[in-house]
Amino acid sequence: MTPLITILLVHIGADTYSTTYPSQMSCGEALVVISEYAPVAGDPMIWAQCVRTYSPSASPRPVARGEQ
Repeated sequence: MTPLITILLVHIGADTYSTTYPSQMSCGEALVVISEYAPVAGDPMIWAQCVRTYSPSASPRPVARGEQ
């Protein structure tokens, strides 16, 4: 099973940068750091968000039965 990861997207003007984090908590901590260095609040040129990914289903797949 593939583990869940969270992607941090940082948009600066027309450019987008991304990096992965192992959890939403660690991505949220990175958002706090970004907000400390971002220019004056309300500037629409810089914004960031955490996007959680979804792992494939770990449920067993159906198997065809043999002819009886």
